[in-house]
Amino acid sequence: MICGGLLLGLCIRASAKEPDFIQTKRLAEAGDADAQFKVGLMYAKGEEVPRDEAEAVKWFRMAADQQHPLGQNGLGVMYSNGDGVKQDHTEAAKWFRKAADRGYASAQYNLGTMFFKGEHLPQDRIEAAKWFRKAGEQGYAFAQFNLGLMYEKGLGLKKDEAEAAKWYRQAADQDIDQAQYNLGVMYDNGTGVPTDDATAVKWYRRSAEQGYAPAQSNLGVMYDHGEGVPQDLAEAYAWFSLAAESDDVGRKNLDSLRQRIAPDDQRRALQRAKQLRQEIEVRMTEARKKARGK
Repeated sequence: MICGGLLLGLCIRASAKEPDFIQTKRLAEAGDADAQFKVGLMYAKGEEVPRDEAEAVKWFRMAADQQHPLGQNGLGVMYSNGDGVKQDHTEAAKWFRKAADRGYASAQYNLGTMFFKGEHLPQDRIEAAKWFRKAGEQGYAFAQFNLGLMYEKGLGLKKDEAEAAKWYRQAADQDIDQAQYNLGVMYDNGTGVPTDDATAVKWYRRSAEQGYAPAQSNLGVMYDHGEGVPQDLAEAYAWFSLAAESDDVGRKNLDSLRQRIAPDDQRRALQRAKQLRQEIEVRMTEARKKARGK
């Protein structure tokens, strides 16, 4: 019941909310590196101006040439994705390393990603772990999750389930759904932490409420068996119903429970599933808005 791969997307993060475009561009044209990065970010995201990836590259480069780590990381992302410039992973790695060496966590994460995947760099999971650790120690949640997975699986690091649980917890506390799920599995199975069904339920629930189907399925199992919570077949059926929309295990669990649940409980479960689905959609919409505002 361990979740799948690493979270390996590339990230541009702003340091603060961007001010008015005209004012910021005036500062950028005067040579302010922070403003140059912010203008690039506005063009990259299409905020206050039409989206223009070539303009974004131009302003990121100006900031990067002044040793601005956010500009260097932004330029690396554009090269990695081929946005506004010809895709060039070698060039991306160069700019990520410059920003990573200056201590910027997003760039450390991105460079770790490239080493882990072997994208135009020799695959080197020890080096990947080094950069994920640097980012994770700064609180970068995806890097913390990756470290947890690498410790759990022994990928470039000596297998250490207690250490995996430590890093998963840090990422889970920042609402990384897969980290919450994996931590729940560890408490469920007593892997790296003492067995604790109630704590497993807590983490499954937090992940399930973000829409993560494997956690929804496992939470349903806990209600089905009365482990860590009072047995409640209707609640189990509701969570299995949500999981079944995208998860094979959830579908199998739903089919199994369908043979055992009373008709009245099934009707109540379907209403509960509808309520949960609406609550999750609201929560996910709010999370997307928050992410766009970063």
